[in-house]
Amino acid sequence: MSNPGTLTYKRPWFADYQLKAIFNDDRVSVTEASTKSGKTVSALAWLFEQASVYGKPGRNYWWVAPVYPQSKIAYRRLKRWLPRELLKTNEQDLTITLPNEAVIWFKGADRPDSLYGEDVYAAVIDEASRCKEEAWHAVRSTITATRGPVRIIGNVKGRTNWAYKLAQKAKRGAPGYSYHRITAWDAVEAGILDRSEIEDAQSTLPEWVFRELYMAEAGDNEGRVYRSFDYAQNVTPVEDTGGLLLIGMDFNVAPMAAVVAVRAGDQLHIIDEITIRDTNTEGMSAEINRRYPGRKINVYPDPTGKARKTSAPVGQTDFTILEKAGFHVKSPRASYTTADKVNTVNAALCSADGTRRVFIDSNLSELPDALESLYYKEGTRDIDKRSGFDHITDAFAYLVCYEMPMVEKIARRVKVRLS
Repeated sequence: MSNPGTLTYKRPWFADYQLKAIFNDDRVSVTEASTKSGKTVSALAWLFEQASVYGKPGRNYWWVAPVYPQSKIAYRRLKRWLPRELLKTNEQDLTITLPNEAVIWFKGADRPDSLYGEDVYAAVIDEASRCKEEAWHAVRSTITATRGPVRIIGNVKGRTNWAYKLAQKAKRGAPGYSYHRITAWDAVEAGILDRSEIEDAQSTLPEWVFRELYMAEAGDNEGRVYRSFDYAQNVTPVEDTGGLLLIGMDFNVAPMAAVVAVRAGDQLHIIDEITIRDTNTEGMSAEINRRYPGRKINVYPDPTGKARKTSAPVGQTDFTILEKAGFHVKSPRASYTTADKVNTVNAALCSADGTRRVFIDSNLSELPDALESLYYKEGTRDIDKRSGFDHITDAFAYLVCYEMPMVEKIARRVKVRLS
C-alpha cells in the first residue's frame, strides 16, 4: 500500500504465451489451448485486473463456464487468491465485490436465457467449445453498450461448434479479434507442464484425442465429408480478376445457394457466396445479375434442374430460367454420384501429393464453415443433411466436378450445354 486508500497489486508470473494470449489490447481474444497450460489462471487474473482498474459501482464483470458447478470452481480459486478482508463474497450468487464496488460474477452457460439483461464491462468464456452457442450470443449482447473486451478460452473439441468457427474468424484476421494457440509443448518449455506427462499422454491416448486436448488441433475424425479442406491452407485473400464468372448453384427453396468463382490458371478462386431463403431460380438469377451486371457468366447447376420444376414457375425448368437470365448453363449428361462428388472435391481441395487447386476468399464464412462441418450419418456413408450445410457445399461441388473432374469417367460425362 503506497498511500492511504490505495492498494498495490503485483501481477503473478505468467509465461510469455499467457501474456500474449490474454493480456493484450484486442477486443475479442480467442485462445485454443492445451489442457492444464495455464489458460484459466491467467484469464482469472485478467478479469480481476479489468474489474480492479476499470471497475466502478454498478459495473459487472463475468466469468462464464459450461455449467454452474464449473464456474463455482473458478469462483473459489479467485476467492482463495485475494485478501478476504478486502472483499465481499456471496456464495449463493457466486459474486465477488471488490473495494471499488465492481462485481465479478461467475455464471453457467447451461441456461443461456439467464445471461441476458446486464451491461457487462469485460467477460471470460471458459471451455468455450463446451458452452452452448446461445450463451455466446447472450454474452455478446451484454457487451454491446459497454464495448467491453472478451477472452474466449478452451480446448479444441471438434470442428462443428461455435467456438471453433469463431477461432477461424479470429485466425483470418477479423478486425478487433486475435487468435492464439497454446500447445502442451509450449507449456513444457515454459516449465508449466512436465515433459514425461505429455509423452505418456501421447503414447496412450488416441491420436485425435491427443491432438485436440494437448496440441489444440481439431481431430480429423472419419465422419467428416470434406476432410481435405483446411482453413489455414484453403482460405486466403483472393480477388475478382474480372472476365468470366463461374457459378455453382444448388436448387432449393429454403435456401437456394450459389458460389461464385474465377479461374486463376489451373486454380479456382471462390470470390463470393450467395444464400437466399424463400426464393426460386428467378430470384437467384436476379440477385446474381444485380451483383455482377454485364458480366459473362457460366452457371454449373444441380443436373436434376434439366427437368426439375420445384423452384421454377409452372411450365419452365430451372435450366431454361437460367438461360433466359443470360447465363451459359454447363451440366453433365448424368448426375454425379455422391462418391464421385466427394472424392473430386476433396482432390481439388488437396490432392494426395499435397497440391491445392481451390482457394476461398478470407472474407467468406458460410462455405468454409460448411466444408468444415458437413458430416456423414454415424456409421454410414450417407451425408447428414439435417445441418443444412449440404446446400452450399453441393453448389460448390457442381462447379468443382465440372471444372476439375478427378477421374476419366466424370470427364466423359461432362457436356457443355450452351457454349
